[in-house]
Amino acid sequence: MKKAILEIFFTVTAIFSMVFTLTAGTYFTAVEDIELTPPFKRIFINSDTELPIFERTSDSLILLIRQDDGSYLCRLPRNRKTASVVEEKASSAYFRGALELETLPLKILSGTEMSSISTVSSGTLALLKSGGFSIPVLLPLPDSRIKEDSKSSAERLAEAQRAKGLKFYNGKWLPVADVENLEKADQQKAKLAQLALNRLKEAADNGYIVMKDSTILEGKSGGLVNSKFIYFESGGRVLKIEPGDIAELSPSEMLCKGLLNSVSLAYKDAVSDFSKEDFPSALKSLDEAAAFILRMPDDFPAYQSEAATLKSKLESLRENVYRSLAAKGQGIYRYMLFPADELAWHLNNKHILLNDKIWIDTSQLCATCGGKGRLKCVACASKGFLIKDCPACKNGYIACPFCGGQGRRSCSECKGSGFYFARCRTCDGSGFVWRAVSYGAPQIVINGNTTYYIPPAPYCKFEQVFCATCNGTGQEKRDCPKCRGTGSLPCPETILCPKCHGKTVYKETCSVCGGKGELECPDCKGKGFTGNPPVYR
Repeated sequence: MKKAILEIFFTVTAIFSMVFTLTAGTYFTAVEDIELTPPFKRIFINSDTELPIFERTSDSLILLIRQDDGSYLCRLPRNRKTASVVEEKASSAYFRGALELETLPLKILSGTEMSSISTVSSGTLALLKSGGFSIPVLLPLPDSRIKEDSKSSAERLAEAQRAKGLKFYNGKWLPVADVENLEKADQQKAKLAQLALNRLKEAADNGYIVMKDSTILEGKSGGLVNSKFIYFESGGRVLKIEPGDIAELSPSEMLCKGLLNSVSLAYKDAVSDFSKEDFPSALKSLDEAAAFILRMPDDFPAYQSEAATLKSKLESLRENVYRSLAAKGQGIYRYMLFPADELAWHLNNKHILLNDKIWIDTSQLCATCGGKGRLKCVACASKGFLIKDCPACKNGYIACPFCGGQGRRSCSECKGSGFYFARCRTCDGSGFVWRAVSYGAPQIVINGNTTYYIPPAPYCKFEQVFCATCNGTGQEKRDCPKCRGTGSLPCPETILCPKCHGKTVYKETCSVCGGKGELECPDCKGKGFTGNPPVYR
């Protein structure tokens, strides 16, 4: 939507003759109800204008017009005519077409206080708060109905309260000594709240939070949102946690409890996997548990003792896993099962397991791609696309395809003719009208010295003739209501380029890699190694 433009046609010289002088610190109070009457009875609202709604009545909208020399109200009737021109929104009215509206006086209730903005040649501008709006109004000063003061009522009240030894604090006037005590208490409260928030944030950064109900959350911090809470990602959920939600433990104690809980859960998984003879998964869980124990802080002996007990259980279970593997003639490498003798042969020969799939000799590893089988595409820097200057536009815009950049396009309603034919309103489309005519000749009668002229009898006969409005065609030519007879409509000279969407550049899929960002290694043909892999026999 274009920026709303309001054109008010009244005395132009009055606008340009205003002289503004700031008069900050002056306040005006209405001692009785006042109505500010606009200098004009009607006001012209141009099309493509949006005005705020000041008030709603059963049959009208009261609209607010703000101007540099004051504010005015106007009334928009709610009827079929205005509904076709004006779109009513939640807090404003948008004029699709122009209308002339009646202006209304602006009421200032008794006791209303206004602060001065500036002075102009016709009065003083003051800021009025009314109907949820803060609007400049033109006060016709001097006026006996308006009291002028150098201080506001709030300032005078504050002076009187301070004279009594009171101080304003948290919305109340209190004795100064009470305020000082409250300020100290609030400062201490704020300090404790900050310490609690810091404790929560540190615990979240460590990855473990212990709640008041002893629930242990493991995850990662989603960041400090404000001074009241943080977000914590745990178990696939994003939780909102406040300092009052967590247990009265230090972040280090929470870390100890959290790590011990993770060790216990990993040990439980390892026992379950061992019972299912899923030895790779069991070893993986045991290694995870051991890594948790290594993170345990040293300054909590009670927790270290519990960690030592769990560590002993982990080592015992690890021995059982390797004992079971030996009994089955199996070995584990990278948490994958292999026949023990085959695994030993590969490791003794210093073979490497490429991509967890195939054993190769170290000399077979492709030096070009490092065993990946793919190379980064140099043409697009591995992005899969190229950035190119848009050839279709200039500065992100192209000439409007409807008007060819002329700024006007042919009216679709009248096909550019500016008019259309409709049923003739004079003859109702028949092409003929009835005409009343007189008949007979005038008569001259002489009676003594007096001569009388008697005209023919009027409208004594009707005859059908061609309609003069439509020349007998039954249709009359009317101006197109859409283009108002011009045959064309306003049109933007340029539009956003559809190819680059105004960015002046566009992405093009890299033709070298086909958008993948990488290419098959030409030396190993995508395998990652050369020659044939060694085979254990």
